[in-house]
Formats: sequence, C-alpha cells, structure tokens
Amino acid sequence: MDQSHPTFFDHGSDHVQAVLMLEALKQCGLLAVADRAPLAGGVLSAMRVGFHAYGEFGSDIELDAREAEPPRAGADRAVAGLGAERLVNAQAVQDGQVITDADLVFRADWRKAPEES
Repeated sequence: MDQSHPTFFDHGSDHVQAVLMLEALKQCGLLAVADRAPLAGGVLSAMRVGFHAYGEFGSDIELDAREAEPPRAGADRAVAGLGAERLVNAQAVQDGQVITDADLVFRADWRKAPEES
C-alpha cells in the first residue's frame, strides 16, 4: 500500500483505512462481473458492508469476490439484483480472518432506476 496516497492516507494511521478497503472491494467486485454483458464498465449502485477487524500493515490482505444469486422476491432492495444489476459477495481476509465483507450491487446504467430495467 502506498501510504503516501493523498486521499487514502490524508493523515497518519496505524491501520488500513476503511475507505481504502471499500475501494479495494469495489474494484475486486467489478472484476468479478467484468465479462458479463451489459455490465462492462458498470457502476456500483448499492452496498452493505461489515467491518470485523482492523487491516494491519505488514501482512498481506487477500481479496475475493464472486457473483452471487439474487435474493428471493421481497428481499432487501439494496441487494435485490434486479434487472441489469449483478450482486457480488466480496471479502478481505488477513492472516486467515475475514476483516471486511460486502454485498455489492453493480448496475449497467446508473441513470436508470431499478424500476426501469
């Protein structure tokens, strides 16, 4: 990690910033659906994130993201996976422990509301 990055490390820190973890999981999630038409170049439209432990410097953090089946009808709309959306489950693991996990929803066209899909 480039700890001189002006956005992610705008002040001294003894752990990996949460905003950096969010960006890493978003990018990993985009890679998980990159070959799915029409999502090439898709945008993040919703997320649910859990932070379980600090990411520590000096030890690798492994990222994993996989496309998930959309929840059943009536489930939370933020992760409903409707229309041209794709639901991705992602996690960051350090030293065998999940430190952050997320459900990410990517849309092909951010200008359309889910009802218009």
